[in-house]
Amino acid sequence: MSSRARIIIASSCITYLSLGIAGATLGPLLPELSGRTGIALSGAGLILSFYYLGGVLSRLVAGMLSDRYGPVAIVLGGLIVEACSGIFLTLSRSPAVLYASSFLLGVALGAGLLGAVMIAATLVPRRSVALANLVNAFWGIGSFVGPALFSAVSASTHSGLPVIWIAGGIAVVAIPLLLGPRRHAGSASDEIDLDPRKGGAPERAPSLRAGLLRVPSFWLFGLILLFDVGTESTIGGWTAVYLHRSMSVNLEIAALVVSGFYVSFAAGRMVSAAVGSRVAAPWVLSGGLFFALSGMGLVSATPGHFAPSIVGFILAGLGIGPIYPTITALVTRTFGARAGTAVGLTGSLGFVGGVVFPWAAGILMPVRGAAASMRLSEVLIVIVALLSYLLVVSGRHTRA
Repeated sequence: MSSRARIIIASSCITYLSLGIAGATLGPLLPELSGRTGIALSGAGLILSFYYLGGVLSRLVAGMLSDRYGPVAIVLGGLIVEACSGIFLTLSRSPAVLYASSFLLGVALGAGLLGAVMIAATLVPRRSVALANLVNAFWGIGSFVGPALFSAVSASTHSGLPVIWIAGGIAVVAIPLLLGPRRHAGSASDEIDLDPRKGGAPERAPSLRAGLLRVPSFWLFGLILLFDVGTESTIGGWTAVYLHRSMSVNLEIAALVVSGFYVSFAAGRMVSAAVGSRVAAPWVLSGGLFFALSGMGLVSATPGHFAPSIVGFILAGLGIGPIYPTITALVTRTFGARAGTAVGLTGSLGFVGGVVFPWAAGILMPVRGAAASMRLSEVLIVIVALLSYLLVVSGRHTRA
């Protein structure tokens, strides 16, 4: 790749890093945020729901805007919104301001993630799975760094809110990297024009007249992301509370376990990035689902036992990590000239999972106990496995 291409990939990685820090910190921050605004902890899941709702709506719009103006413009907008929303979130003292700030942070999430992964997945088409997993790995790294920083900062200042400021600062760093020329040229295989109005469609795309919503694989991709994001957001959002409530683990220690989950989450994406150019997508999905099912099965089978739960979360993170970027790369490959719209719409379905399932876990917790969120996560990953099997047996979308 040319030097400009490397800078663009680096900016995409920084974008995912900052968004990962902010997003993963929301879970450990739920008790503090609910206490500051007078929200009952059982209803604090709405903070996550508004966060993912913002992601749903921004994905719907950002996908179409990406096809028109290019992914770089979408990432820039997301980074600016992230920096601003983080300030409002940490200053909020009322439920309305808190929910609105969470929503705006979700808008940044949806726009930033979509634009950055579109850059990665289209930069070098033959390496789309590998580059998409590489960029997405930085979401996992950020998701590890966020709870780890929360543990360290809250132990010394009795507040984890400064972590959101750190995430915003990192977002600002990525902005000048993206403000270079939109076209770069390397070797013939690496050349890309980031202005979609001058680009073509990679590989064969479904008939545009048929409409994306009429293509069966579109719905299959979207449903996989729906339950995958639901699994990740439920685990990431409620693990600290689960460990604190069910095992009386100190909240700072519980946040470190969340960091461990996201370390393995990032490691899974790093491994997929390393092998993605040589291993077919079905094998990447199958390997991830094996670890995810094993990990959540272990967590559900050993309630109240701290050590097995840690192992289970690490295995689950290792397996869940590669699923989203691999599916996104397949969507980009399948829908060609309308890849931005397709990624936006399927990603919006994925974010619906982030809206619904963490909220559902918060509702179930007072009724079914603290372990309800983990049982729900296990059910969700089983559904992901079944849908992925249907995708694999359906044919050409998973080849190469």
